[in-house]
Amino acid sequence: MRIRTQAILAVMIIVMLSACGGSTAPAASAESPARTPAQAPIVIFPDGHRVNVTLATDPESQARGLMFVDHLPDDQGMLFLFNEDSARSFWMKNCEMAIDMIWLDASNKIVDITNSAPPCQSDPCPEYKPKAPCRNVLEVRGGLAKEHSLHPGDTLVVINSNG
Repeated sequence: MRIRTQAILAVMIIVMLSACGGSTAPAASAESPARTPAQAPIVIFPDGHRVNVTLATDPESQARGLMFVDHLPDDQGMLFLFNEDSARSFWMKNCEMAIDMIWLDASNKIVDITNSAPPCQSDPCPEYKPKAPCRNVLEVRGGLAKEHSLHPGDTLVVINSNG
């Protein structure tokens, strides 16, 4: 009887442990992004154009930016998120295409736009700055801001940025 009781207890413990584990998704790795496509950050322009963005939230990703990218589809971009407003500057070191820099305040209102900043051809690279302090910066293909009639004062909608 004692062996039967121990066996029943062992089975109950295994069942309970299995139930607690449940169905878990695999942990994110370098090969698999932490976000699913449904959660990917999106920026929506006033005309409804949607841009799927990669976030640059730490010094390393912000320094790398769009370096060595030679093509950016119209629905792709990079959103640089910062913790405070600043008169920050960007440069085009190791960039291989012209980009628009859309400078945003904390409420995602456009403060300024740098249209079609060209790749840096020689050192020192020129620096690009907004006309007023900004919080965040959206980089998209050069010319996209004009094509969608973006202007300072317009507000962009940012979804799933957690920033």
